[in-house]
Amino acid sequence: MNTLSQLLYLHPVHSALDTRCALGARARLERPAEAGGVAPYHLVAAGSAQIHIAGEPPICLGAGDLVVLARGQAHAIAACDDMAGQSAAPGLSATPPEILCGQFRSGHAASSALLCALPAIVLIRASSPRRLADITALMRMLGEQDGSGATARHLASALFSMLLDAWLEQGSHVTGLLALMAEPKLRPALQKMLAHPGADCSIDQMAAACHLSRSTFLRIFRHASGDAPAEVLLGLRMAEARLRLARGERSIGRIAEAVGYQSESAFNKAFKRHTGIAPGKYRRDLPHAFR
Repeated sequence: MNTLSQLLYLHPVHSALDTRCALGARARLERPAEAGGVAPYHLVAAGSAQIHIAGEPPICLGAGDLVVLARGQAHAIAACDDMAGQSAAPGLSATPPEILCGQFRSGHAASSALLCALPAIVLIRASSPRRLADITALMRMLGEQDGSGATARHLASALFSMLLDAWLEQGSHVTGLLALMAEPKLRPALQKMLAHPGADCSIDQMAAACHLSRSTFLRIFRHASGDAPAEVLLGLRMAEARLRLARGERSIGRIAEAVGYQSESAFNKAFKRHTGIAPGKYRRDLPHAFR
């Protein structure tokens, strides 16, 4: 798997197409704020629209534009001439907009590292016609799924990857795990951690893999991700542990050993500190859709 595929394996992003709507001249789609780990997205398939996000100025969207609200902000969508009394911006279509609306979701707040690495508003302007067709096709296929099962998970990962590629091509700023993936100098360290999250991985080993001095590695790493290497490695270990718990592995002691802990008690403390819930309760409470 490539680096992004590995990150999506550890931090799975689920998705579903909620609605497909054609907004009339006075129609307005209102959406309340979402819970943590839920990121609504909207693709303008035809026409033009305007999105109003709480606390932000309205944003005009043309055909092929897509917006992801990574923090689940309350928002509203309407035709460009219906939001806040403003007329459509020059060059935008007066055709009533057709909009595909969906959500990205993580299974647990602690597993939303990729969504958290995105800014609050991800605006992707219309890209190549072929990419737009691919994104639209994926979203429509998601609309035919029930939100669970391997097919839906693969479609969600493919859609998230495609949107992320389009967004990064715009030269957009990233943080956290995505910043480590996007920085060529640090990618070897991230790949080393992803390959064996439970293995010992010292700062000197990671710096050597990146062909950097220890001090230079630490400086670039913290600047890119905002965290120390040990914190990133801990997050990857806990992500691996969550996957094993979700798969129903019975021995928590074996899970602890697999992610680098020599005792079950030490793992239990680290997992609860990181996720806010004990491993056993996490496994019992996890919704079936996220297993």
